[in-house]
Amino acid sequence: PVYLVINDGKVSIKPANHLKGKTVTEKTEKIKNDLSDSDFKVMCIGPGGENLVKYATVMFGGRAAGRCGAGAVMGSKNLLAIVVKGTNKITPAQPEEFKKAVRMTMKVVKENPNTAAFKERGTIGDMPGIDVEGDFPTKNWQSNSWGKGEEIYNYFSHNNLIKNNMCYQGCPIACGRIVQVKNGQYKTPVHEGADYESIAAFTAFVLNEDVDAAVNCTYLCNEYGIDTISAGASIAFAMECYEKDILDQNNVDGLALTWGNA
Repeated sequence: PVYLVINDGKVSIKPANHLKGKTVTEKTEKIKNDLSDSDFKVMCIGPGGENLVKYATVMFGGRAAGRCGAGAVMGSKNLLAIVVKGTNKITPAQPEEFKKAVRMTMKVVKENPNTAAFKERGTIGDMPGIDVEGDFPTKNWQSNSWGKGEEIYNYFSHNNLIKNNMCYQGCPIACGRIVQVKNGQYKTPVHEGADYESIAAFTAFVLNEDVDAAVNCTYLCNEYGIDTISAGASIAFAMECYEKDILDQNNVDGLALTWGNA
């Protein structure tokens, strides 16, 4: 295994045996220590990509290139990370036209009523309304609403949300969130994540009412480099198979894959 370093156009390949099997956070920290420079930006895979999980992600800190298995593609090449630092400016081919397009786009985004809602409540703020509208995938698509969307959102807002508007400077939407499970068996560090799709995958889609468990699941998926939505869907599918006696405890290491069992 190796990782690729690009430093102001100079490209080098580094051995990465010491990174194998490490989580995304561990890889990121070790690479920056290797290079003695915290300014490098690290794009890496987790154990999911190394083990060629079909929905492994490529992680950029707390952000994911999810779905579709890009992490497995990197893993198949034994490429564990791409690390970049540069001092050169990016100059658009047509600077004035580019600025004009940015101004126009910003105006459209800022005037959209959804922008303020996303900034105030994040993407997970859609959950109560989506549940009422019947657009809330539930129990592996056996239903389109659950009746617990508002309850889930309220718990999350009061117990897991640490900081609003986590995004790069200048983003007009800033729907990102910093979250944490503060206590108990699902305790996590403070981290970025817990968007609507991720939390929905580990609550309504598997009938799990334990929001702390759902936040923990999204955190673990990001650390292992696994897509949160596909992971939740895989568990929901297994639970339905268990419900219909297609799977039993002998097939799943003795686990009781009942709906809602966190």
